[in-house]
Amino acid sequence: MFADNGSGRGRSKEAASAVLRREGHSVSAFFAHDEETAAGVLAAVKEFSLGPDTRPLVIAVGGSERAFRFLEEGKLDALIYSSPDIGDLLMDYINRILSGEEVSRFIRTESMVLKRGDRL
Repeated sequence: MFADNGSGRGRSKEAASAVLRREGHSVSAFFAHDEETAAGVLAAVKEFSLGPDTRPLVIAVGGSERAFRFLEEGKLDALIYSSPDIGDLLMDYINRILSGEEVSRFIRTESMVLKRGDRL
């Protein structure tokens, strides 16, 4: 199941619950675009009393302390780290474009994939 960003915790919990009711143990993974969406998915998984050996994988994109805590607690199976500082980088890039500077169409950022059990 794909939990879209902007869904927020309540909507992602509702969506994940519906999928779990319909599909049960056949759901292999949830992917969340942010920590808030992942929190909703995790709440739904917990509500369905699926243990760590029987629950679907939960993977999220994020970079906040909350995301790292979810990973350290074993709630997330993987975290695609995206620096929360990306906003500053993007604003600098936009300002350069608006001032007439020619810039590359691509922006390189620091990212990494962490899995449950990785030491941070």
